[in-house]
Amino acid sequence: MTAEVEIANAPTALYRLYSHTGNLLYVGVTDHLKTRLAAHAKEKPWWPEVVRKTVTWYPSKPEAEDAEALAIREERPAHNVMEPVPRGAVRKRGRNRHPLVGWHPPAELADWARAQAAQQGRRLSDLLTEALDEYRARHASTVVRE
Repeated sequence: MTAEVEIANAPTALYRLYSHTGNLLYVGVTDHLKTRLAAHAKEKPWWPEVVRKTVTWYPSKPEAEDAEALAIREERPAHNVMEPVPRGAVRKRGRNRHPLVGWHPPAELADWARAQAAQQGRRLSDLLTEALDEYRARHASTVVRE
């Protein structure tokens, strides 16, 4: 017997990728785990560091995305870059999702940003948040809002 599953409610994977030292490298969400991991293997310069993967299945994509946002905020994976989401805030999805959510900088940019944060004795997330706020302030007049 085959069960039909509505695509909006199909199970979605939340995966974590770890280094040999146990450091969390990346957290992601996908409906097609094998394909997504193969894409990481081809595209990400940090992929050779991955030695362990864990997967948690959620009944729907929105639930998995909420868990992903929490994991990124709380666990601070080395290669995820997301706009900060305040505690208790509802994360935007789909067309209203921020264009930088899920964006990953080139490895050399991420290394440079980490070095700047260390040199200044600050958390990387604070430095990036400050830079994003400054960028928004400078470009506020050119931003088109729907």
